[in-house]
Amino acid sequence: GFDTLVIPLLIPHLQSFLWWLGDPDPADPALRSLVAICDRLIIDSAMGGPERLSPLSSALVAPAGGRGAVLGDMAWTRLEGYREALARIFDEGGRQRYLDGLAEVELTTPRRARDPLGSSELLLAGWLASRLGYSRPMPAPGGVSLETAGGARVGFHFAASRRASDLPIVGVRIAGRAGRRQLEVTLTEERGAWTLRTEETGVEPQHRRLPLAPLDQTEALSRELARMGRDRVYEDALQLAARIEAVLPAGGGRSPG
Repeated sequence: GFDTLVIPLLIPHLQSFLWWLGDPDPADPALRSLVAICDRLIIDSAMGGPERLSPLSSALVAPAGGRGAVLGDMAWTRLEGYREALARIFDEGGRQRYLDGLAEVELTTPRRARDPLGSSELLLAGWLASRLGYSRPMPAPGGVSLETAGGARVGFHFAASRRASDLPIVGVRIAGRAGRRQLEVTLTEERGAWTLRTEETGVEPQHRRLPLAPLDQTEALSRELARMGRDRVYEDALQLAARIEAVLPAGGGRSPG
């Protein structure tokens, strides 16, 4: 097998990393044999084919307490800026109370309307939904709905943008309610600059620019190599993203705006 060619090159007692440069297909015999002798596997799920997240989640994530390579994903790493920006928004000004009353999440990506969803929007949706304790995704117009702990359902919609971009996601919109107060947050990319807009009941609308620069391959790889141990947040996001992907209606999302 492929592993017999690599084993003589490994240094005992040092962690070994496998950077997989192509489609991370768990059925690939080369990937299966090499991952068995490595401590950490770094993939880019954005390079995978359609409906790839489910086999990735089931085949490459080691069970709790079990042995296996730690999985790292450069597509997930490229979402760090988005996750940090969204977390900061709801940490400010007492906006955390709106998280219990989210009504809609919309993610916009640079793709054609008929293209299947990529891993970026699915992972970002999986991250947000898993952090909020959502479960049981069901098909819905333009995407899916997920069930909250209180039994309500929140719509996650996926839109396509005609604009070409190197960014994995070019727009985020989140709407929520807390009692009689409403909040709408939009994060949009325009000509390489990011604008954050917040409209909240009783508060002056706020607009500000955000330094949300894309990560190139070198920086994304460097961050993955620096990580030690399992990323449970990523694993939770991946597992829920795979369940979202499995129930998506044909076409996956809305038409371009």
